[in-house]
This record gives sequence, structure tokens and C-alpha cells, in this order.
Amino acid sequence: MFILKKVNINKSFFLPYISGVLSIVLVLTFTTVLINLEQNRFIEATRTHILDEVSTTRAKLEGALNERLFLMRGLVAYISTQNPDITQEEFEELTKVIVAKVDGVPSAALFKNSICTHLYPLKGQEEALGFEPLKVPDEKEAFERAIKTKKTVLSGPVDLFPQGGKVFITRTPVFLTPPNTVAESGQYWGMISIGIEQDVLLKEAGILNKDNTLEYSLRGYDGLGKKGKVFWGKEATFLNNPVSLEVTLPNGSWRLAAMPLNRWSSYSLLMVWIAIAGIIIAFLTGILIFTLTKTLLQLNQEVREREEIQHQLTKTNEELSQLARLDGLTQIANRYYFDIYLKQEWKRLSRRKEGLSLILCDVDYFHNYNTCYGHPQGDECLKQLAKTLEIVAQRPADLAARFGGEEFAIILPNTNLQGAIKVAHNIQETLKNLQLEHQGSKVSEYVTLSIGIAHTHCHLDHSPQELIQAADKALYQSKDNGRNCYNYINLLDYRY
Repeated sequence: MFILKKVNINKSFFLPYISGVLSIVLVLTFTTVLINLEQNRFIEATRTHILDEVSTTRAKLEGALNERLFLMRGLVAYISTQNPDITQEEFEELTKVIVAKVDGVPSAALFKNSICTHLYPLKGQEEALGFEPLKVPDEKEAFERAIKTKKTVLSGPVDLFPQGGKVFITRTPVFLTPPNTVAESGQYWGMISIGIEQDVLLKEAGILNKDNTLEYSLRGYDGLGKKGKVFWGKEATFLNNPVSLEVTLPNGSWRLAAMPLNRWSSYSLLMVWIAIAGIIIAFLTGILIFTLTKTLLQLNQEVREREEIQHQLTKTNEELSQLARLDGLTQIANRYYFDIYLKQEWKRLSRRKEGLSLILCDVDYFHNYNTCYGHPQGDECLKQLAKTLEIVAQRPADLAARFGGEEFAIILPNTNLQGAIKVAHNIQETLKNLQLEHQGSKVSEYVTLSIGIAHTHCHLDHSPQELIQAADKALYQSKDNGRNCYNYINLLDYRY
């Protein structure tokens, strides 16, 4: 019992600490969830912002490139429809006018029958005349692709000589337009090629701005898209989960990638505040839960102690009540409880005017018994008589009581006169079988009883005292008739 109590005390002792720790863990877990949500939101917002910037940059890059490619369309139309035999002088004059409208086009060339025949500017590049790209493996693929698709092919970037820097080389096929036919539906004439400076394109797109917060990289050498080599920026940019978009070319694509200069950040200021607030709230909650749990346990302990006290008081009151009801010697009902029970049954039975019988018993010559055997033996005799009456009064509603001195009584609710007489007879027979020796008796060598029986129907207009008086009168009749017998009085005979 001590061990179990000790375990319970230990559980109660640790419960506030366990509750406090669990509440801290729960709040910190919820804080972690909020931090993760904010982290995801922050990363998504950052990528969305960068995506907007990269989209703008791509649009500028495509615009700058298409602007320069579009300028050559006039020269293509002129050669295709009007002057397939254009001279060097004419070519230089036309190209000079065209490239004057934009920056970043340092050179142009015509490849009639895929052989370099015209150059702008010619000065300083004379050695390039007669160059046949189809005989050079690095040039052949772009030429053949442009002829096959009838679209411009952008290749490079390549080193620009002698000026330095890098340029993209365009290959725009020219097909002749016979009279009254669809444009460029005739035979292959040759190729127009221009150089576009890489730095000019990137500058116009904003990639070279010193104020950029993004690190850009481009891949797709020769317009091969994500399969092509990185030709500007760092290869590592493509390996660090960048925001990337496709830059559309006339006959291919580039891949534009960007990421923050200071690498990706997974933390925002709001996440820090959430973490700080979560930690503070967690510990405050832990302290609060600890205090509440401890207080509740104390209250619960006080309630249990009060309940225990109440239980003890109730038990004590029941014991006192029991003692108040019982005769100290015989341990059957005393005169005090006899009067209470008789009134209670009288009131209950009065509702339907039901029958009630009462038996009064007196030990014959009990004074002589005490003289012969002594008072202690007399007490033992009274105990034996009390047990006898309890045995005979078997029904739950029957009550055997010590009426006073050597007198006893039995209350018999819902019992008619014949039933009461039978109970009296049983008392005498049971007592006779006990054979309690009584040398001082004048009627028998054993202890005997004189019995008075009274019967009536309960009514609120009458008093239970009438029944007691009738039973007492019948008892004295038994004594007058020589004792060791019973007499009865039926109050119904007198009342009606």
C-alpha cells in the first residue's frame, strides 16, 4: 500500500513538469510549421520576383536581337526580287544605310552560291573573299540548316577579328523570286550574314548593368538551347536551382538562367521574428501550463482529502446512527429506534389502511433468574432471547427490539392477527428448544416468555400508542393467566 501511494505521489509530482514540457514542445512544433510555411512563401516570392526580372530581361534580349535580324530582310528582298547581281559597291552602300540605324553590327557579307563574294566593310577583310563555309566543318552545319529550313540561323558567339570581342553570326538564306510567283520560291541564290556584337545585345537587355542584383548566365551555343554550351556567365549558375527561361531564336534557342548574386537565401526577417515569438510564447505557455497543472493537482488533492474527510464523517455518522438505534447489550433495535420505526410504519401503512401487528414479550420471573445466576448470566440470557427474536422476525420489514429491561417487542407490518399468533408460537417453540435453565421460575425449569399480541389497521386518525397499549394489556392477561403463554387483542373488534 505504501509503495502504491508513493508511486501516485511521484506521478503527481512529475505531472506539472511533463505537462509544461509537452506544451513547450507543441508550441515549438507549431512554430516550426509556421517557419517552414513562411520559408516556402519567402522562397516562392523570391523566385517569382526573379522570374519577373528574368522575363523582362528575356524580352529585351529577344527584342534587341530581332531588331537587328529584321534589318536584313530589306536586303534579302532587294536581292531576291530586283538585283541578284548586286555589286560590291551597291552592297556596301545599302549595308551602310541599314546598319547605321542600330549599334552592334560591325560587319556583313554576301555568300553567293555559298561562297563569300561581298563584304562590308571590305577594307581590311579582302582575304576573306572566296571563303567557302561549306568546306569548313564548324560552318557547314549552320549553312545547311539555314538552307534546309529557309530560316535564319544564329551561331556563335565567335571571336571578332581584328576588332576583338565576340559576335554572333547570322546565316539568312536568299532564294530568288521569279516574276509573278510567290516570294523566294525560286532557286537558292546564296546567304546573307551579319555579325552582332554580344556585349551590345547583353547591354541592351540589361544583363551587363552594374546595379544588377542577379547573376545571369546564357547557354545554347549555336542556338542549341539547353543542349548547347554555356557561352556567357558561369556553368555553376545552372547547377544552383536557377530561374531559367528559353530565349527564342529564328532557328533555335538559348537558355537564360539567373540567381541572386549572394546566392539563394532561405530565411526572411519575418521567419526570425516568428522564431523569437514562438520561443517566448512556448516558454510562457510552459510556465502557465505548469502552474495551472500544479494548481489543479493541489485542488484535486484538497478535494480528495475533503472527500476522504466527508467519507469518514459519513461513516462515523452512520456508526453513531447505528449505535443510536441498537441496544448496547443485545445488539438489536433499542426503544428509541422502536418508537421511530413504529411511527414510520404506521404512517406508511395508513395510506392504504393496511394491517399492523405488534408482539410484546416479557421474561418470566427474570428477577429470580438474576438472583440465582447473577446479572452477567442474566445479560447472556437476554442476548440469547434477542437472537431468538431476530431469527423469528425473518422478513425485511419486521423489527425485533428491546422494549425495556427484560421486555422485548416485534413490529410486524402487513401481518394479520393469525400471522402474528404464528410468530408468537414460533418464538415459544424456538425458546423451548434452547432449554435455557431457570431454577427460579415457577412455571418451568427453563426460561419462558409471557407474550401479548395486538393487531389493527393503521389510520391517521388513530395513534400507534393505542397498539402498544393493546399489546401491553394482552401481555398482562398472559401473566394473569399463569405466564408462559400468549394472549391477543384485535383492535378492529373494538373500533368497528
